[in-house]
Amino acid sequence: MRFSKLMIGVVLVLLVVALITVPGAHAAGGLEGKTYFTTANIWFEKPQRIYSTNYHKGAILLLGEKVLVTAVSGKAIHFTGEDGANYTIAFMKNHHSQKTTVESYFNQYFSKQSPLLPGSPYQQLTADEKWHVKTGSIKIGMSKATVLMAYGYPPSHRTPSLKNSIWVYWVNRFVKKNVYFKDGRVYKIK
Repeated sequence: MRFSKLMIGVVLVLLVVALITVPGAHAAGGLEGKTYFTTANIWFEKPQRIYSTNYHKGAILLLGEKVLVTAVSGKAIHFTGEDGANYTIAFMKNHHSQKTTVESYFNQYFSKQSPLLPGSPYQQLTADEKWHVKTGSIKIGMSKATVLMAYGYPPSHRTPSLKNSIWVYWVNRFVKKNVYFKDGRVYKIK
C-alpha cells in the first residue's frame, strides 16, 4: 500500500513538471468553457481554419460577438459563436514576433466584457466610424484604436509594435496593405 501511494505521488509530481515545462501545455489554462466577446473584427474564409495572420478576405466575425471558448492550446483557439458555428483560429507562429504567444494573442481578440457597452471606446465613435468598424473598412483620419476595431491586429512579425507609424496587413498570402499613421491617425493607405 505504501509503495502504491509513493508511486502515485511520483506520477503526480511528474505530471506537474510536464505541465510546467512543455511549451503551450498550460498557456491558456482556465479559458475553456467561458464566455468572451471579440474585441476586433476577425476575417475568415473557413470558420474551421482562421489564420492568426489576419488575412482580410472572406466573411467577418464582428467586434462584440459573444463566443464560448471550447479549447485553447499552443497552436489554436477553438470557440463557438452566437450563430452556433464552431470556429478555430490557427496560431501561425512564424507570422508573429517571438514575444507573441497564443495567450497574448487571445487577450488581444477576446475580452470578458463586451466592447459595445455604454461608455466603451466603440460607443465614443462617430456614426461614420461605427459604420467603418461594422463593414471592416478603414479611412483617412481614423485613430489607431478604431483601426484595431475595424481591421484587427497587424501580424507582429512585420509590425512588432503598435507604436510604429506603419502597420502592415495582408489581404491574402501575396497581397499586403500598409496603413500609415501620423500623430496617431491614418494619413495614407497603400
